[in-house]
Amino acid sequence: MSQKRRQDEDANRKQRQRKPDKSWKRESIPEAEIDAELEAMMLRINQQLRCQCGVVYSEHLEACTTCQAPNPLYT
Repeated sequence: MSQKRRQDEDANRKQRQRKPDKSWKRESIPEAEIDAELEAMMLRINQQLRCQCGVVYSEHLEACTTCQAPNPLYT
C-alpha cells in the first residue's frame, strides 16, 4: 500500500471519528427562570403586560387598569 493512500485512509478515519459539534446547545437553565421565561413569552403572545403592582393588562392601554401607572410601551 502506498504512503499517500495510507495517509488518505488515516484522514478519512479521523473525520469519521470526529464527534458532532454540540456548541449550539443551550446551557441548562434553573426551573424558576424557565417558568419566568415562559410566562413572559405568553404575555407577549397575548399582547399583555405585567405592571409593577402585579396586574396583567393589555399592551394597547395607555395605563395600568389598577394603579394607573403609564404603559412603558407608550413612554
